Order: sequence, then structure tokens, then C-alpha cells
Amino acid sequence: MVKLKAFFLLILGFSSLPFFAQNNVFISKGLLRFQGTLSAGKMLQQNVKNVLLHGDMEYYTDQKISIRSDVYYFVNSPGNNRPLKQNHSLFVGSNFHLFSQGSFDAYAGIQPGVALSQSAAPNESSPVFSTYQSTFNPLFSGMVGFNYYGPNYFHLFIQTRYILGKHLSDVAPVPLEELRVSFGLGFNLNVLNLKN
Repeated sequence: MVKLKAFFLLILGFSSLPFFAQNNVFISKGLLRFQGTLSAGKMLQQNVKNVLLHGDMEYYTDQKISIRSDVYYFVNSPGNNRPLKQNHSLFVGSNFHLFSQGSFDAYAGIQPGVALSQSAAPNESSPVFSTYQSTFNPLFSGMVGFNYYGPNYFHLFIQTRYILGKHLSDVAPVPLEELRVSFGLGFNLNVLNLKN
């Protein structure tokens, strides 16, 4: 409950800043936005936290629908419980912009994806290799978030993503079910206006 109150106070605080004028319309066809940040993840079926580098690119086909791709590079799992040596992922899908007015852009989206994952368990069947081979595994994800656009080429963002999938290899399947949170500063421009 405290986190929810802090979230709404953050939104209210940004809406009161004078440089975020509500009469500007940023969300329209041709908008291209991109960003890179650190992302925190929590694997839901295990007591594992992950740190990932997260980058995404999104193109608005109109004010309500956009096409988006996300890439995550697995950095580390702090602590002693590390079931995976690799857990990189790539997603492509669509976002549906539920509330876009002025500078504020709330959205929800679905994205299928793929994980390049590798078990960190010792490989007892082969004395030469200490770990198992990397494998590609299908993923499915849903996300919610919002962007808050500034006067020129910048925006603030926060998003939460739920991921469903399994790491499949020679060992027992490892659930890849995870909740990831990303936030920070991104960049945007309207590519259709550049032609004029």
C-alpha cells in the first residue's frame, strides 16, 4: 500500500512541473521512442533476484497502438542462489495505449519472446564441461507502464513486466517466471515530422 501511494505521489509531482505542459501533444503516429536502463527482476517460483541491462525501441502506428521490441542482457543474480548462468531475453509485440493525454501515456502490452538461458548447475555427465549448454526457450510476457513526455526529446518511464517460460535442457526444467521493473529517462522523436 505504501508503494502504491508513493507511485501516485510521483505521478502527481511530475504533473505539477511547469515544463510538462498539458497542451502539447506528443503521442501520435510516427513517434519513435527508445531507452536503455538497468532492470531489477524477481523470479517468482524461486528466491532469486536478477539484475539486467534493458533496452527497448517502440514505434507508434497511431495514438493508441505501437509496435515494440525489448532486449534484456542478464548481468547477475546477487546472493548465493544462482540457478542460471545466462538468462538473456528478446521480446517483440504490441502496446495498447489506454490513456494518452498531453504528456502522459499509460499503456499495457503483450509480447512473445525467446530466452537464451544456461543452467548454473554442475554438469556431472561431462568432466570436461562444468556447465550445461545454452538453450533457446520460448517466453510470453505482459506489461503495464507509463511514459511522461517532456517538451523536446526526453521522457520519463516506468514499467512492470511479467514473464512466463521454462529453461529446458538436460537438467530438470527451471521456471523462468519473473517480474521485472524498469524505470528511468528515455529519448523520443517523431520521425514523420523529420521529413517535413
